[in-house]
Amino acid sequence: MSANKIILFLILAVVGSYKIIYGINFWKEKENDFSSLWKSKKFYGFAVLWFFVCLLLWFAGKRSWRVIRIADLCYTYAILALVDSKQRIVPEEILAAYFIGQMLLGIMGMPIRSVLSVLLSGILFTGILIAVTRIVSGKMGMGDVKLLGVTAMTAGWQYTLQVLMWGMGLSFIYSMGLLCIAKKTIKEEFPFVPFLAAGIGLQIMI
Repeated sequence: MSANKIILFLILAVVGSYKIIYGINFWKEKENDFSSLWKSKKFYGFAVLWFFVCLLLWFAGKRSWRVIRIADLCYTYAILALVDSKQRIVPEEILAAYFIGQMLLGIMGMPIRSVLSVLLSGILFTGILIAVTRIVSGKMGMGDVKLLGVTAMTAGWQYTLQVLMWGMGLSFIYSMGLLCIAKKTIKEEFPFVPFLAAGIGLQIMI
């Protein structure tokens, strides 16, 4: 294995551990102090774990970066789904780490022109999504929009749109269940990221 690949796996390990530590702290309503992060034994423990998970996926996937990208995407959405379900937030720190990891994996697995094309089309998609969100004010939070935007910039706007459709469909079914079974009002608010995470699961299986 080349030195560049080892460095990439180390970066992925650090980014992956960063996401889980921040996710745990947000879940527990603890303050996230970047400087103290490097003093945490848990940080290095999760980094080592994620390093070997990525390494295993790379070899098991016949040295395909796509397998690691999918695993990282699912891993990130699972963390954000848990945080959003309790705190009703989508932390920008986790989104930034997710973006960095996905971009590095994209550069390793695709020509740079393809990576830039996905990035630019994702930015355009994000702009449209922000405009639509402002028109239908209150239907989707900006945290959800930022998450979908980062996903579009790294995984492609077509894929992100499919995930969004799955998430909206699942949330509609859930809201109808609340209306019919729990006798909640149609204005009942609930976190949207868990439905997006479920949408990704369905997208992968289908």
